[in-house]
Amino acid sequence: MYNYLNIILLLCCTFYRIHSTELTIVNQIQVRDSITLFIQLNGTDGALLESPVSILFNNHTYNSSDVVMDHPDRGYVKNVVNPKSKNGPLQIISPMKSNVIDIQLLPIIFNFTGAVSPTVSTLIKIEGDFLNNNRFNGSSTLLEIKDIDGKSVCKSITVEGSIYCDHIPSEMPSTITISIDKQISQGILIPCPSCQTTPILKSLESNGPILTSGGATITLIGTFFKIYNSSDIIVKVNAIPCTGVKSLDRSRIVFTLPPGSGTNNIISLMLSSEEIQGTVKLTYSEPTISSAQYSVEEKLVIITGTSHSSTNCSVILTGDNLICTVLDVIDYSITRCILPQMDRDYTRQIPFLLVVNGQSAQGSFMLPMVPYSPSSSETNSKPAFSVSPTVLVAIYLPIGGVFLIGVVVYSIIRYRNNKKRSEKLQILENTQPTPGE
Repeated sequence: MYNYLNIILLLCCTFYRIHSTELTIVNQIQVRDSITLFIQLNGTDGALLESPVSILFNNHTYNSSDVVMDHPDRGYVKNVVNPKSKNGPLQIISPMKSNVIDIQLLPIIFNFTGAVSPTVSTLIKIEGDFLNNNRFNGSSTLLEIKDIDGKSVCKSITVEGSIYCDHIPSEMPSTITISIDKQISQGILIPCPSCQTTPILKSLESNGPILTSGGATITLIGTFFKIYNSSDIIVKVNAIPCTGVKSLDRSRIVFTLPPGSGTNNIISLMLSSEEIQGTVKLTYSEPTISSAQYSVEEKLVIITGTSHSSTNCSVILTGDNLICTVLDVIDYSITRCILPQMDRDYTRQIPFLLVVNGQSAQGSFMLPMVPYSPSSSETNSKPAFSVSPTVLVAIYLPIGGVFLIGVVVYSIIRYRNNKKRSEKLQILENTQPTPGE
């Protein structure tokens, strides 16, 4: 029983080893008109190498004599393709396993005719091997022609043995590559005899708001910038050197914007100590106001927002036509100013205009009432109106006489009333009966 079990286990293991073995392509080396496939045997079954191995590609079969196994678990196949081969499935066949692998051939360019123009489209003819717009099964390949910046350069593409590209206008010579099913050829330089080759600065782009605090990434766009080392590039904004300078490609240079303000800030560019032609101007974002309030403790108006700056900064109280004197600007976001002498006998809203280097924003703040309190000079000074003692006597004597007469009359009337009340009480007492009557 034990021996039978061992035999069954041995057969199972042998079966697993045979069927777990695979032939796969681990690398391919392609030259102008041929391709060499390097085959890797995944597994440990050496017996499989002794079995015949064949390859089927584009309906052509390569037998064991074409397969060279230079190691127990790897080998290679030469000359699998020819210039007319097309992309498609390649099948590796052995007695134990059959694998299908999709082959994408590398397009190879060996000649071209034509040139590009800065004003009109031109026809470029490209010759080479494996320049196919169809796969072996008849489906269309993904064929693209792009420049080194990854932009498509052909209005239309026609394949008739060679490739014909209706090249769009270009202001510089065009280095192009052909991609077929994501296999990319070597690059070729298409000349432009009528193109301008002097570097020219044309425009700029920003990755976001151009705040006065700086820090935005600015892209300079031009032509014939080439690829420069950062040390060979100098960018200045209003003569202020910029940081983070880097050459992206032949038409773009990026830098980090320094702090600044205002409009029409001139950008200068130097490449390898040569000043580049072209005038590009930059405008910082206008100031904004998110809040404004009067601080009683600090006795200041505090204005918060974005894109503030101390350069040519002023606060105009538009309703009173007065100036709030700017004390300071903090972190390009807080402006503080000192109020002038103004009417504050009641609480009111004060409109104002924040001006930063010619750019402005409107806002308002609540100015609290300040109660009137006389100064020490006012309290110590003589009253503006005074009366002499003689005049006071002349005024008060008549008033005193009238008051005295009133008191006398009131006393007489009260005496008479009291007397009448006493007489009535006496009569009542006399008329009451005595006890026992």
